[in-house]
Amino acid sequence: MLGGITGELVEEEWVDFGHNRTGTIRRARGRADYLLTLDADHVLRQDAPLPRLTATSYMLRYDTPGTQRTVSSTSCGVTWTGATRGSPTSTPARTRPTSRRTSTRWQEVYCALLESGVLRAERTDDRPGAMDALSRAWEVRPQRLEVCYELASRLRVQGRYRTAHALLARAAGRPEPDDLLFTRSWVYRWGLLFEYSITAHWVGEHAEAVRACDRLLALPDLPDGIRQQVVANRRFSAPYVTAVPRPARSKARKKGSRR
Repeated sequence: MLGGITGELVEEEWVDFGHNRTGTIRRARGRADYLLTLDADHVLRQDAPLPRLTATSYMLRYDTPGTQRTVSSTSCGVTWTGATRGSPTSTPARTRPTSRRTSTRWQEVYCALLESGVLRAERTDDRPGAMDALSRAWEVRPQRLEVCYELASRLRVQGRYRTAHALLARAAGRPEPDDLLFTRSWVYRWGLLFEYSITAHWVGEHAEAVRACDRLLALPDLPDGIRQQVVANRRFSAPYVTAVPRPARSKARKKGSRR
C-alpha cells in the first residue's frame, strides 16, 4: 500500500481532528527530526531543493490563497487542538523578537477586516460599514493591495471613477508582498491593472487605458474571460488616441489556445 516508500502505515479509530493528529505526531517522535502534516486531499509540489531546517516550525504556501503550519520539529512538542479543522500549538515555545513586518498578527488583522468589509458590502449592503472596514484594513497593512482592489472595483461600479482611478494609479504595478496569509496573487498580476484600464477610460485618460490593455494582453496567464473583456475595452479608448500601437502578443500561449 505504501508503494515502496519506507515507513509504517498506522490506522486508528477516528475521534476528532485534534485527537488523531496529536496521536500520529506522538508515534512519529524519535523516528524523524521534522514532521510533515498533510490532509488526505493535499498534493505536495517541490519546486526547489529543501533548505537546511533550523526553526521549530514552517508554514507552507498553498497554490490557492492561504498557508498552513505543516512542517514542525519533533523537539517542540507540537499538539493539535480542535474537533474539526484543528490548529497546532507547541510547548515549550521558542520565542524571538518580531516586528510589524514579520509578525503574522498584523496579517490576521488585515484579513479579518478585509473579509468583514466584503461581507458587509455583499450580504448586508452596508456600504458605509464596508468602506470603513476596508479602509481600516489598508491602514493596518498598506503593503497588501487586495483591499485596494475591493475598494476601487466597488467605487467604479458606483460610478465614482475618479476616486477609484486615484486609488489604482498608486497601486497598479506594485509587487506582491511576501506575506503568509491569504494573498491573492491574481490581484497583483492583473486585477489592479484591469480595473485601472477601465477607470482610465472613464476619466478620459484614453492613452493610459490603451497602454494598460496592451500590458494585460501581453500576460500569458490572463484568464480567457478577462482577455476577451480587455480586447473589447480597448476598442472603446483606441479611437481617442492618435497613434495606437498594436497590442503585444503573449509569448507563452499554448498551441490551439484562444487568442
